[in-house]
Amino acid sequence: MPLEINIDFFPSETLCLFMSNHKINYDKLFKEEVDRIKQKPQKPTLLLHVCCAPCFTHPYNMLKDYFAITIIYNNSNIYPESEYQRRLDELKAYLKAINAAITIISFPYDNQTFVQDLLPYSTQREGMDRCRLCFQKRLSQAFEYAQQNNFDYCGTAMSISRFK
Repeated sequence: MPLEINIDFFPSETLCLFMSNHKINYDKLFKEEVDRIKQKPQKPTLLLHVCCAPCFTHPYNMLKDYFAITIIYNNSNIYPESEYQRRLDELKAYLKAINAAITIISFPYDNQTFVQDLLPYSTQREGMDRCRLCFQKRLSQAFEYAQQNNFDYCGTAMSISRFK
């Protein structure tokens, strides 16, 4: 299933990079974007999708000096609900421990709907179409929320996980 993207939300150069089959030096692009951001009078807003505290730590350290970060936690793929809540609680505890005043936007837990949507892919192993659909569902929600709430940037911490 292809990733659905609202093209109006992305600058054309970003969309071209996203759709490119060429190897991209994302570290270089990040540094160039940070250089542009440093010229602005205030930090731009960033809505960052986060699945857990461990996957948030490195992106946070890379981004905190350049962005006003808000976290979006929409992870109904996590099962059982107690694990979903444990991860959210650990994320809150981490933010408190580092004294970071970051808002968390938490979507209601709805694993039943999530599993229903992924049912056709239930026999697939990790990393196949099931994972792409899971990403698509959560990131589409994040991008939609970012667009509706006028965030300057939107992204995910999932891309640094060694499991994805």
